[in-house]
Amino acid sequence: MKKLKRILAILGIALVVLAIAVYVALKMTFLEEFPQLIESPKQGKWYEVTPDGLLCANGDPYHAVFRKGKENKLIVYFFGGGVSVDKYTAARGFSVSDEGFYSDNEDNLDFYARLGIGSQSEGNPFKDWSILAMPYSTGDFHCGTGDFPYTDLQGKPAVLHHHGYTNFSKALAMVEHLVGNPEALLVTGFSAGGFGSALMADEVISHFPKTPNITVFVDSSVLLYEQWAKVAHEVWQAPKAIADRVVSDNITLDCLKALRRERGDAVKILFGCSVRDEALCNVQVYFDE
Repeated sequence: MKKLKRILAILGIALVVLAIAVYVALKMTFLEEFPQLIESPKQGKWYEVTPDGLLCANGDPYHAVFRKGKENKLIVYFFGGGVSVDKYTAARGFSVSDEGFYSDNEDNLDFYARLGIGSQSEGNPFKDWSILAMPYSTGDFHCGTGDFPYTDLQGKPAVLHHHGYTNFSKALAMVEHLVGNPEALLVTGFSAGGFGSALMADEVISHFPKTPNITVFVDSSVLLYEQWAKVAHEVWQAPKAIADRVVSDNITLDCLKALRRERGDAVKILFGCSVRDEALCNVQVYFDE
C-alpha cells in the first residue's frame, strides 16, 4: 500500500511539473503578450504597436510589434500566412475552415517576431537591430486597402478587410521617429510575407531616403497565377503604384524587376525558395486546377 501511495505521489508531482512546463511554454509562445509601445521604449524589449483603425481580415483589431535595437539599423519584417484572391478563398480563412487559405486574425503569433532573424542569440548578426514586425491577418500579401464582399460558409454576406497596406502605414508612422535615419535597412518576409516584402519594398524604402545600405530579401515566395493584376487592383485594392507593377503571372518577379528599375544598384535584392515548400505547392495546385 505504501509503495502504491509513493508511486501515485510521484505521478502526481510529475503531472504538476508537466503542467507547469506546458504553461510556461504557452506563456512564452501562444499566450505571450507584449506590452503597449511607450514613448521611450527600452532597448531589446518587444512592444505592441496599436494605432487606431488597424483591422484583421475578420474585423478584429490588429497590431504590429516593435523592438528598439542597440544599433542604428532596421528590419521591416512581414510575416506569412496564406492568401485570398476571390470569393471562394475569402470564405475559407484559417479560423473557419479546415481547408483554409489565409490567416484571418492574428491568432497570438507575436512570439514569431523574436525567433529566427529576430532572435537575440549571440550567433544572430541582427540581434541588436531594431525590428518592425508585421503579423499577417489580411489575406492580401500586406498590400491591400479595400473591403471585399463575399458569402460565408453559412450563406451569409460578409466582408474581408484587405487592410495590409493601411495597417503597415499606420504602424510605421507610429514608430518612425524611434528609428530615425538608419544606416542599414533590411526589408524581408517569409511566404506570404515574402510576397509582401517584394510588393512593399519600394514603399518602405521611400520612408528612409538617407539610408545608404538597403537589402530586400524575399523568402519562400513564388506562385504563378494569371489573375494577379486583377487581384491586386480589384480584390485587394492595393495602391495604384503598387498594383501597376504586377503585369504577368509572376507577381514576385514583377515587383523585384520594378524595384530594380526604380532603385537600381542602390538596393541589393535577394531571393530564396524551394520546390519542396508544401504550402506553396498546395496553393499552386489550386491556381492551376
